[in-house]
Amino acid sequence: MLLVGKMKEKINIKGIKVQKINTLLMISGAALTLLVFTLTFQVKSRYRAVIASATDYADCSKAIEEMRIASDFMTNQVNFFSINLAPVFMTSYFTEKDIYRRRETSVEIIEFTHKNDSIDLNIKFAKKESDALIKFEYLIMKLLCESSKIPEELIPEAIINFELEENYGRLSALEKLEAARSLLFNAEYVASKARLNRYIHEAHSDLTSQYMNTKKNGDQVIRSMLSKLILFVALLFAVCVFLYFHLVTLVLRPLFKNLEAIQNGTKMKLNGSYEIKYLASSYNSLCERNEIRASELRHKAEHDSLTGLINREGFEIIKAELSIPESIAYLLIDIDFFKDINDCYGHKTGDDVLKKVAELLTNQFRKTDYIARLGGDEFAVIMTKFGKSIKNIIQEKVDNLNKILRSGVDGLPVVSVSVGVVFSEAGYNESLMEKADKALYRVKNNGRANCSFYFEGDD
Repeated sequence: MLLVGKMKEKINIKGIKVQKINTLLMISGAALTLLVFTLTFQVKSRYRAVIASATDYADCSKAIEEMRIASDFMTNQVNFFSINLAPVFMTSYFTEKDIYRRRETSVEIIEFTHKNDSIDLNIKFAKKESDALIKFEYLIMKLLCESSKIPEELIPEAIINFELEENYGRLSALEKLEAARSLLFNAEYVASKARLNRYIHEAHSDLTSQYMNTKKNGDQVIRSMLSKLILFVALLFAVCVFLYFHLVTLVLRPLFKNLEAIQNGTKMKLNGSYEIKYLASSYNSLCERNEIRASELRHKAEHDSLTGLINREGFEIIKAELSIPESIAYLLIDIDFFKDINDCYGHKTGDDVLKKVAELLTNQFRKTDYIARLGGDEFAVIMTKFGKSIKNIIQEKVDNLNKILRSGVDGLPVVSVSVGVVFSEAGYNESLMEKADKALYRVKNNGRANCSFYFEGDD
């Protein structure tokens, strides 16, 4: 409360009005922003050529690389097929050639922006060399198919329709296999492959040179503009920093709106600036962790194996947790003449009675109430957060409990309970047990099967 008072006092201190400072800063910021935007658009107009060149370079460089990759891929599939004669490599070859068609796509991309220049010519020469290689590769695959007797249904139609020259047709299967593999290292085949790679390299080299020239010219035009832009941005930044530190004081406003939530230990509303939202979120997370910690504490308390209620050890933890300024009701409960039940019906029946009493206590009281078995036939309940009519409510619960027990529920012996009740405005303390015991003793001396409330005059 002292902190709140200081904060309120600080707010009431008179000073320069925010509106005047904001007006001055906004006018200055608007003027600088206008200058920055004007200069930015000028730089942008100059820079478009560089951007276009960079985009073209990226697209065309990728297209050139795709030409190389596609050509190498097709060559590799033929090589793999020649090694193990698996038809899957022929399938991959024709998938690239007729479906993916990356070579044709590369030519189209280059032609779109570089028609008839050196880049376009070199990539078309590369495509021409790649087409020449295809003729060799068809011949190689044809010879390999005939030498290995691959089933016709596994051979692509293009290879089936490819006609061998007469000198190849007369060869035996082994000779065809040797001829096919020797073609892979044929000087003409190797030279064609080398020319293809050279054209691709020259296309990429010309593309890079063209891009670097465009970029260099654009940089020279833009450099002087950037110097002015940096100056204006620095001034605008200075204005923004001053405005920021001034507006930080406004962050307190949404914080004050959440003071009640902080005092009550409830979650804060996520409103205000980023910092306040961050603070609120962190605070809410802390509240959630505290709730989880309290829940874990209750779960860690051991429970009675017979009734499932909190046992004495767990109840001690609960009492320690409730040793804070808070209104509570402490109920001490005994089963009347329980020893006679054990003696007459046996301990198993006695256990059944204990479980039934525990079940009825759980049903009669709220989920927020703490119900425990202290040992033997002794139970205890702590109630919190109740209204002025709590005595009537407790009396009604005890009457209902005894009414059910006296009906011989579940075929059990007829029993009843006696209850001693004591109230505290200061949470739990050790004297409550003694006071509840006195109230319980009064019930037992007055016929049992009832409840009694402790008053300070009873001492």
